[in-house]
Formats: sequence, C-alpha cells, structure tokens
Amino acid sequence: MSDFLWNAIILIVSLGILVLVHELGHFLVAKRCKIGVLEFAIGMGPALFSIQRGETLYSIRAIPLGGFCRMEGEEETEESVPSAFHNHPKYQRLLTLIAGGAMNLLLGFLAIVLLFCQSISYPTNRVGEVLPNSAAEEAGILAGDRIIAVNGRAVDDSIDFSDALYDCADLPFSLVIERSGKQLEFKNITLTVPKGDEYTTPMLGVVWAQDDRHVIESTVVDEVRPDSSAEKAGLKAGDRILAINGNRVHIAQDLSWQFSRKGYENYTLTVKRNGEKLDLSGISLDQKEYDGYARTSLGYSLALAPQSLGNVLYSAWHYTLFMGKAVLVSVWDLVTGKASLNQMTGLVGISGELGAAAKRGFADFLMLFGMLSVNLGIMNLLPLPALDGGRILFLAVEAIRRKPIPPEREGLVHGIGFILLILLAVIVNINDIIKLWS
Repeated sequence: MSDFLWNAIILIVSLGILVLVHELGHFLVAKRCKIGVLEFAIGMGPALFSIQRGETLYSIRAIPLGGFCRMEGEEETEESVPSAFHNHPKYQRLLTLIAGGAMNLLLGFLAIVLLFCQSISYPTNRVGEVLPNSAAEEAGILAGDRIIAVNGRAVDDSIDFSDALYDCADLPFSLVIERSGKQLEFKNITLTVPKGDEYTTPMLGVVWAQDDRHVIESTVVDEVRPDSSAEKAGLKAGDRILAINGNRVHIAQDLSWQFSRKGYENYTLTVKRNGEKLDLSGISLDQKEYDGYARTSLGYSLALAPQSLGNVLYSAWHYTLFMGKAVLVSVWDLVTGKASLNQMTGLVGISGELGAAAKRGFADFLMLFGMLSVNLGIMNLLPLPALDGGRILFLAVEAIRRKPIPPEREGLVHGIGFILLILLAVIVNINDIIKLWS
C-alpha cells in the first residue's frame, strides 16, 4: 500500500472518530434538554444512507470528512415551535454548545489514559547493529554486546550512555561491555563525526536494540551527572521536583515546557527531599563543544513512575491539561506574531504525521490522536465566528443585552467567519504541500 493511500485511510478514520464524538456530544445534550434534533449526520455531501427515527434523520454522507448535528431553530427563531433551539433556556443552549468540545477533550484524555497503559519500544544499552566505518567497528564492538559502563560510570540504557558521554565527547574514553556473560574493556575510543551533512553529531556508531517499557515519566530525579550545574547546585538522586522558577510542575512535560518557554539559563528548582522543601538555584543548561558541534545536557535524568491506576489517571489528567495549555499558547503566539502561519499544519501535514505514527506503533498513534482530539476541543471553543465558541459568545451577548440578536446578523457573522476559516485552511494546506515538495 502506498504511503499516500495509507495516510489518507488513517486520516479519514481518525477524523471520522473525532467528528463523531464531537457531534455526539451536541446530540446527547440536545436530546437531554429536549431540543429538537432534525438530523445527525456523519460526513458531508449527498447522503449515502439515512434512516428516520422519531424527529431525527440519521445519515451517512458521501464525503467522509466532517459531520453535523442539525437542531431545530438554529438558524432562525421559531416562536411557535417549543423544541426549537432558541426557545430553550440559555443554560441549556450553553451546555449543548459546549458539549461537542468537551467530548473531544474527554476523548483526548481517554486516549492518553490508554497510552499510559501501554508499553513502547525503548532503546536499551544492548547493541543491535554496528555501523560500518564507525568508532564502534574500529574498537571491535559487536552486535549483541551490552555496554555497561563509560569511563567507569554505569549505564542502564541509551540515555544513560549519552549522558555519560557528555564529559568525554572530545576525549578518548573507555567502555566496559558484557559479551557472552564476560566483561571486556575497550580503551582509547574516540567518537566519530559524520561528514557531509548539514547537522552532524559525534557518534559511537551503534544502533541500540529495543525493549518494551511504559511511558509514565515522574518528576523524581533518577541520576545527576557528575560535575554538572545541577550537581553543583545541590540536586540529588531521589529529589522530587515540585516547581521550576516558582511554577508548579506535575509531570515531566511541565519541566520541558518551562525550559522551552523560559530558556535554560539560571533557573531555580524547588524540590522535596526527605520531607523538606528546598530551593536550588543557579542551574543552567550545560554545553560542551566538540568539533564545532554543541552538545547540551540538563545534567540530570528523571525516573519512571510506577504504572499504577492512580499514576496513569494522574499523569493522563495533567498531560491533557498540558496539551490544552500548549494549544492556547500557540494560538496566542500566532495572534501576537511570535509564531507564523508556516508553523501551522493542515490536513495534508496531519495525514502524514498520523500515517507515520500509526506505522511506528499503536502507542505513537495514541499520542498524536490524543493531541489532535484535545486540539480540536480547545480550538472549537475559542470565541471565533463559525465555531461553537463564537456561538457561545453570541449567547453571552444575548444574556447581557437581554434580548436575542437577529438570526440574520448572527448568520452573516458566522458565514464570514466560515469563509475566513476555509481560506486559512487552504493557505495552511498549500504550505504543507510546499513543505512536502521541498
């Protein structure tokens, strides 16, 4: 199957689920509030199949992108029809409008819960393949060897290995490996740097074998790199990081967020150690130059959290909040000019990312699917014309002025907003195509 067809199928299935859940939210709350639902449709365009049940026509349409829940009296005020949307109390209309986005947020949360119940392939400290003409091949390292120490420092996985190499990337170093139950030492190894590419990284020249492990990372420090700024500031293994620069952190991604927004220079960690809170200041990103390449390190690594039900729910909840915050900040960056349209991704780009994630594995797909669901939920609730958030804004204006806005005026605003959203989508997707082409 071609990549194009695979990506298209994954996109259609994913969007179908996202839209179905979204419209189902509107449908269920509308029915609960006794608002008349004239049609509940999956897809757009001409109907392929439809069935009437009571007042509602249920249909599947030809174009498998989108869908709608058409409620009675949405587009015009029908004073004589009690079940019309505009004839219901404002709180019922508000709940009905919020329900779509809320269901997408719930779906995103459930996807992350399921993700955190999975195990994913993770690079170990066992060599799966030795690259030709590399430092590893020259030293005599073989596939199947397990690297257990770098310059006397124990390593348990590839991340430990990378951290251990930080101090000796530009110097000869020694490796202790385990082969067939015996330990061997290789001395005076120097990393090689690939030539000819725009970006080059000093490398040993091995491909790590993969093992399965879960993905719930805690905020507890697992290891502190010797002579790092983290160690000099007093950070120790076992410390639980509570805040960075006074901002509370709940999951490892909160730490990454603070670093990406505030930079890696001179930050303060609030940690809990033996029941006491401590502030450790003066921690910065460590940098080391090697043959023109700047290798960077935070100076510490985080331990995995136990894969218990409590940790799964706690981490999934805060990860969902983290993704929602990222969406809002991204929109704000776009409005204020800190980000550009070129950084946005449309259906073309999303289809490629979804297809690639699905090929990598179920866990990767769940991660991206959850992010998309949260993104859709947040974006749909923004106070923009043609979106549910825009309709909520009009409902708020109606509550303030104590009388409804003429439907034709509201419809005009939403119509203009819809055209602008379509234009934006076209521009973003053209950018996606240009990126793919280049």
